[in-house]
Amino acid sequence: AGGADAGVRDVGRSEGDAKGSGGALDRVMCLPEPPDEGLARAIVKVLSDTLNLSLFNADLVFDLEQQRYIVIDVNYFPSYDGIRNSHDIMLRYLQSLINKR
Repeated sequence: AGGADAGVRDVGRSEGDAKGSGGALDRVMCLPEPPDEGLARAIVKVLSDTLNLSLFNADLVFDLEQQRYIVIDVNYFPSYDGIRNSHDIMLRYLQSLINKR
């Protein structure tokens, strides 16, 4: 095992879209770890500024051919399931908005 494909899993591949078919899914993989924090913050800043959103989540895929992340989905009212202390984080965020006024 190991090698270049270790820890890689295909996303959304149907039986008819066999590996090596030349389709877009052959170039896209789901990485086992998110991008480094600096890159993640840069992506969030661009999305926030462009979409004028402050609370959102985004789904990214990594294009193997072009060696870059691609935003494939943005949710402007996401679920916070799985985020530890999400209630506390949300409360602090809302308090900071109130304090800015």
